[in-house]
Parts: sequence; structure tokens; C-alpha cells
Amino acid sequence: MFHLLELLLGITEFLGEFGEFIAAPFRPGKRANPVLAGVGMILLGGVVGLGFALLVPHRLIATHRLPGLSMVLAPAAAGVVMGGYGAWRRRRGGRPPALATFWGGALFMFSAALVRWVIVAMD
Repeated sequence: MFHLLELLLGITEFLGEFGEFIAAPFRPGKRANPVLAGVGMILLGGVVGLGFALLVPHRLIATHRLPGLSMVLAPAAAGVVMGGYGAWRRRRGGRPPALATFWGGALFMFSAALVRWVIVAMD
């Protein structure tokens, strides 16, 4: 009985820490821990990339000259868009979350593109 309680406590603690990783990129107001926010963005981006690869399991643009180009262009575009959104929120007096920065958007999209590229490349 004691081991079961200890296992449940360990699982609860793990889920709490995992929740911090996931919530950190979206927590406006106080400054998020950059490591937690970064890990959260990588995890969420990976999940989004996996979901998109399962929904669309083929290349969107059939080019073989520059394979993996999306791993450069998509993060750069996402970084510019999210950086712009964060600046817009700051101008309006808001405190944008860590995801609303150039690096936040780029890290999220890089992990999504990487997971999708790996899964689609395996077919």
C-alpha cells in the first residue's frame, strides 16, 4: 500500500513539473524562467509538428533541391510574426508571454518543423 501511495505521489509531482514546462511559454505578467519556457516551447512545438505530420503525411512542396528548407524559413517567419505580436502587446500596455518573442516563436516552430520533417522523411 505504501509503494502505491509513493508511486501516485511521484506521478503527481511529475505532472506538476510537466505542467510548469507547458504553461511557462504562455504565462504573461511575471517573467517566465527562460529554461522552463524554452522546454515548454520545444515540447509544444514537437506535439504540433507530430499532429500536423499525422494529418498531412506528405511533403507540401515537392522539391528535392533544398530538403529541410522549412526548418529555416518556418522558424524565421514564426519568429518575426511572434516578435511583432509581442511588440504590439507591449505598445498596448500588455505583458506578452515568452512565446510572443522572436526567439519564442522561432524555437516553437523549429521543433514543430523538425518533428514533421523527421516523420515525413521516414515515408
